[in-house]
Amino acid sequence: MSLISAEDREYLVERYQKELINPVTIEFFTRGDLANSTEAEGDDLFADETESDESTAHTITQQLLQELAAISPKILLSRHEVDTPAGHAAALAANINPQLTPALRFQSVALAGQSRYYGMPTGFEFGTLIETISDFSRGASELGEATSKKIAAITTPLEMLIFVTPT
Repeated sequence: MSLISAEDREYLVERYQKELINPVTIEFFTRGDLANSTEAEGDDLFADETESDESTAHTITQQLLQELAAISPKILLSRHEVDTPAGHAAALAANINPQLTPALRFQSVALAGQSRYYGMPTGFEFGTLIETISDFSRGASELGEATSKKIAAITTPLEMLIFVTPT
């Protein structure tokens, strides 16, 4: 079962053919077998048990990222299992908290910085994921001129945390 509908996929193919300029690397940080099931299916998507919920979040995130990567060759996806030595080291190198998974890190040659996202990018956050990919590829965002000037005036590294709640 595809998580992205045929209609949405068609829209994204057209949009990304026009908008994506530079490759965007999305690193997916997961734990062990939590994202190793083949596909998210039906009523199992929203099980009530905590372990099931955690596994579901990893499985859905992985499947969603794989579907997005299949839309454009400019979306590059890699996976790191944080409970392996190599995956743990990759998480630390990416400033990812290995205890907070699923996690994503976005990078592009078009931007000097990076963006990290913790959790499952579904619901309203799916739109944020789509925009993040586009912004990183173009090396620009749709921020207003005044906001862009204020950001350009920042001369030291900055970490900004934004919290969202499921709706």
